[in-house]
Amino acid sequence: MKNFFLAFFSIITLHLSYASAQQDNWKLELNKNDVKIWTRKLENSNLKECKMLATMNTSVDKLLGIFTNHKLYEKFMYKTKPGSVKLVKKVSDDDFYVYMVATAPLVKDRDIVIHFTIDRNQPNGSIVMNMDANSWNLVEKQESCVRITKMKGMYKFTPTKDGKVEIFHQSYSYPGGGIPESLANFVVTDAPYSLVQKIREILN
Repeated sequence: MKNFFLAFFSIITLHLSYASAQQDNWKLELNKNDVKIWTRKLENSNLKECKMLATMNTSVDKLLGIFTNHKLYEKFMYKTKPGSVKLVKKVSDDDFYVYMVATAPLVKDRDIVIHFTIDRNQPNGSIVMNMDANSWNLVEKQESCVRITKMKGMYKFTPTKDGKVEIFHQSYSYPGGGIPESLANFVVTDAPYSLVQKIREILN
């Protein structure tokens, strides 16, 4: 029994050490206009994932209202093709699936089906919005697009003491179709920054 616990705590220690090392791998790529964006390489890949921290002069309810209104997506989601956004399936207000197409220069358009789930049971009035592309087969593949079948991310909206909202975002995706890594990694930083600026325009 003693050996079991020694082994168990050794595994836990190794896991925590690895998690700490992973956290240290983040590199600050952008810091302006109350937006900070970090990136790090995905495991066994030169592609990057990102995390973002931003502040907005709004309320959590207003912000969530924008993110849950798929009709607004082409106004703030990165490079979204006009007219491409469709609500595929709605389980509830906090559980729904959206299809959209993103345009990119010199390569085929990318399309994706995102499963959104909202967790309102967070401390301090925060709300988490999770995103996953695990339900890509809900929409038939299009010849004109490369389907993104692997993407995972989240947004966390937290009210601050001075009446603003802090947005934390983290995500990664595999664009597929041989897209140049330099272009894919540029999007990783540019997309969340663009999203924040466009939402600020909507709020104004």
